[in-house]
Amino acid sequence: MFADQQPVGLATVRMGFSETLSVVALAIFSSELESTEGIKPVGMPMVIIKGQFRHLSGSHPSHQAVSAANSKTIAEALVEGSGTLVEKVRREKRLSGLSTPRADKEKMPVKVGSSIGTREGEDRGTVGLYLKSSYGKRVLTCAHVASPPLCDLDHLLDPLPPHVFPKGGSITSPGRLDCIVQMRTLLKDNYADVPNELLPWLVAAERICGTVHCGRLGSDDLGYREDWALIELHDGFVGVNGIWWKMNEWETDRQVYGVQPSSAAFRGRVVAAADPYLGANDIWFKDGASTGWTAARLVSTEVELFIREPVVGITNPAAIRPVNIIKAKVFMMASLDDWPFASSGDSGSGVFKVTDDGQDVVFGGMVVSEFKPIIGESLTMVVPATRLLAQVAKETGVSWEVAID
Repeated sequence: MFADQQPVGLATVRMGFSETLSVVALAIFSSELESTEGIKPVGMPMVIIKGQFRHLSGSHPSHQAVSAANSKTIAEALVEGSGTLVEKVRREKRLSGLSTPRADKEKMPVKVGSSIGTREGEDRGTVGLYLKSSYGKRVLTCAHVASPPLCDLDHLLDPLPPHVFPKGGSITSPGRLDCIVQMRTLLKDNYADVPNELLPWLVAAERICGTVHCGRLGSDDLGYREDWALIELHDGFVGVNGIWWKMNEWETDRQVYGVQPSSAAFRGRVVAAADPYLGANDIWFKDGASTGWTAARLVSTEVELFIREPVVGITNPAAIRPVNIIKAKVFMMASLDDWPFASSGDSGSGVFKVTDDGQDVVFGGMVVSEFKPIIGESLTMVVPATRLLAQVAKETGVSWEVAID
């Protein structure tokens, strides 16, 4: 994919009015910029869904040193940003619409679901899970969260194998974008103690909680999407699986969807990793730095994203050749709520289902991207757990598993 092109996806999905009044069709996900006139029949019903793929972290680089003497001045500059008047107005509108449900200004162990980002950028993603190996414990998130410049995917024009992820980058928790949103709120309040209230968020924006251990972005040897990074946390920031944000919110969701019997003593430990599968009709939950707790069901395990030149809309037949096309498989989930399962800032979120006994949870995969149709709710792309663990093992040379503490 080039920087000015949108990716395309294929999936086999069931289309119709109900389980009995529906057929399996080939769904073609295409941006509205791409031509679909040349599509040929393939022997099964076809549905064209126009919209836009996007990563769910976003990056707007900005960085200044912290100074306690002029905290308000520095905070104002960070909130306002740089650029033209129009760009600043757009920035203000964007910041005003963001929430920070998984950000805390205090130094504390990083939880699954916590906001995370790069110290050199202005971004946020989500902590997905703690893994362990002979290296010790590491936090799992998306590659494009730990190195936002990779969001443009320019390096995917390089020859295979996929680009090896840069190591050693500094990571903050919360992500700097969340810190800026909090500072904007305080500045708008404009009360006497604002400088002192701003200072902890300025400190948090500069406080390094860990460094990038490794990661990859591309597609693996079985054709599945690779978009993962491991973060080595520093002392004082290392947490455990099973300590969650806003347990009361999650408990309400579990009861609403009938997966948490009131008599069960929920412990919330992450006890295993297992891929979602269609026949189970399971309900999966995720806790993200942007949208918090949400619920979804798996709707397809046969989605293929084209992460190099799209095959729909190419007018030159000679351009359609294997060297120009990298396909990446993902699973697709659809929200059970009236809002998206994942949104900007939720990249890296783990997806979890409750065990049959109602006491613990199973890790099923990680949120990597979203497809937003022009009409209808967004669809969330997830890399399944077993592929993630295999990808990390291949890159590091050691076996990884869920950290059960």
